[in-house]
Amino acid sequence: MAKYCGHYGEVWINTKQMLEVTDFTYNESTTITETTAMGDTQATYHGCGIKRGDSTVTAWYDPSDTTGQQLIVSAGTQVTLQLRPSFDSGGFDSILSGLVYIESWSINAANEQMVTLNFSAKGVLAEQQF
Repeated sequence: MAKYCGHYGEVWINTKQMLEVTDFTYNESTTITETTAMGDTQATYHGCGIKRGDSTVTAWYDPSDTTGQQLIVSAGTQVTLQLRPSFDSGGFDSILSGLVYIESWSINAANEQMVTLNFSAKGVLAEQQF
């Protein structure tokens, strides 16, 4: 079973790498409906096939990152998001990519803490294997 180190991950917005990323998450779900009928001895289910995708990204805030971080600081903006989680000696072997809408973003500052930029996006990403 392959294992990967998270420190190789990258996030790209449109065609530019976003700088200072510390973590990202992608969750995909679909609607599942229970179809159990009276007399059944176990539950049955049916997938309705409506996929939903949610992404979150956290980065050290860098206002000089005009090609990455500055592209997402407007809720409702549509961008192409690429999440690149796994890397080997030949390059990235898996990329999640697709059009998303920036749902929300925030800048967080606390005493004796680094300032972070966080954003969440809605949209299903397709996986590309290399």
